[in-house]
Amino acid sequence: MAWEIRTDRIAEGDVARLCRLEKGRVTGVDEDENGWDLMVEFPPALESAFPDRDPPLRRCIIQVKSTQTRRAATKVKLSNALALTKDDLPCFTVLLTYPKPHEFEAAYLQHMWGSPMMDALFRARKAKVAGKALHKQYVPITFKTADRHDHDVIGALLRAIDEVGPDYAEKKRALREAMGYEDGSADVSLTFANDHYLKDFDDLLLGIRKELPISAASIVEKRFNIPGPKHEIGAGRLSLTEFQAEKCVLTLAHGDEELVWVGKVFKGLETLPLAQRRVRLVGGPLSIILSGNRNANVTWDSSFDTPCPLDELIRDVKFRSWMDGSETFLTIWTERGEFRPIPINFDKAATETWTDILSAVQALARVVPSERRPADLTVSLKEIARQLDTHRAFVQICGPSTQVIRIRFEVDGGHDFSLVTHLVFPWAIRVGEYYLVAVVEREVTSVSREGDQIQFESGNGRILRGTPIKATDATDALLAREVLWARDRAKGSNRRILSFHPTEGGSGDFELTWDSEDNSDS
Repeated sequence: MAWEIRTDRIAEGDVARLCRLEKGRVTGVDEDENGWDLMVEFPPALESAFPDRDPPLRRCIIQVKSTQTRRAATKVKLSNALALTKDDLPCFTVLLTYPKPHEFEAAYLQHMWGSPMMDALFRARKAKVAGKALHKQYVPITFKTADRHDHDVIGALLRAIDEVGPDYAEKKRALREAMGYEDGSADVSLTFANDHYLKDFDDLLLGIRKELPISAASIVEKRFNIPGPKHEIGAGRLSLTEFQAEKCVLTLAHGDEELVWVGKVFKGLETLPLAQRRVRLVGGPLSIILSGNRNANVTWDSSFDTPCPLDELIRDVKFRSWMDGSETFLTIWTERGEFRPIPINFDKAATETWTDILSAVQALARVVPSERRPADLTVSLKEIARQLDTHRAFVQICGPSTQVIRIRFEVDGGHDFSLVTHLVFPWAIRVGEYYLVAVVEREVTSVSREGDQIQFESGNGRILRGTPIKATDATDALLAREVLWARDRAKGSNRRILSFHPTEGGSGDFELTWDSEDNSDS
């Protein structure tokens, strides 16, 4: 039974409250003309040691929907969905369910990226061609299990932005343009200068041959599938450039996860027998040849030795971790529409190592969020794999699992370490030409002695802040500075924090800091 109350304003208030818990500054609107309900500005994900270089606030747009049932589905006006697609800011739809009044039970999140963008643009184009008003049409949204985040919905929103990486607006524009909403197609008639044109022309269209002589040509441009005037072209040489290739979007879906690339389509001759017809699609590391008998030859070309940005590396490793024998679907969107999803069955491979590498790269990305990541911060898979044990340790040390840390003191000052509540220490990792310096904090759950060692059992590790720095002699100075920052942070916190500053050979200085008149002991 639905409750006799309006939950739309309640939902907006709840989403705004969740944003403010993540230090977001919320701006709402009273009218629906913008296509969204809330604009939110969030501070950088982590403070760095160089606050003057920190980026401006992250901004995003949220459309809030509500339901008085438990159905994980809603609908939005097509005009609003189109507005979210064409806005360069990160845009999201949040659905809150209210089976009981005044308190939401579930929260669902959809990022206007990939498939939702394709669906909105495709529906908008169809409606315009049919002469239908966009504000009277609706886009249905059915949320998946992986879209449910409840009270972590804003955390999921921020993670979705970070997964896209730097230059969000530029990447969204490129994705939108590749879907063919603004650009149309054309019909071309060609007269070739020789009799051996079929094979040569097919190779040209597939990008195998560079150019071909022609004696004449004509072109008819189309938009909304309505032909324009014919343009006559004389003799010359025909070549296929990057501007002539049709655009496409390649999406690999594995379970509830998607990987998306902007790509190009190279089509062969349609006059060839069906079995000989070929279409070549290239996007990111993917190269796909589709034949007339519906077979697909998929090639993943990604060098193990070539450095690349962290967000690209995450997509590469995530794909490799999918090779567990289960089915992956390839969806292709071009300016002419959508291909039917193609099932791809990869030979089963050992994916445990790739899962570890994925966790390692994602942890590195958390140290330096996308909005503060240097453009030249790149790393190869080979380098990550070579230091995998170190990266595994970092994933564990900044994660929630219980870890035991043993410390041997050269001088036992008789201090009562049972009062320690937290451990704080820097962790420096070499990534390409940079060191990523993270200040890590862990909650101490128990303390015990074993001979000359103090054993700390701890959990709930988290990164307090992260800083990228070029690999120079100043790295040690930055480590010392970060430790001082962590120690100052402990004062007035009503916590007893044991902080560590490494020197060399695995040794270093410890300081126990707490809020008192004499607030430190080394």
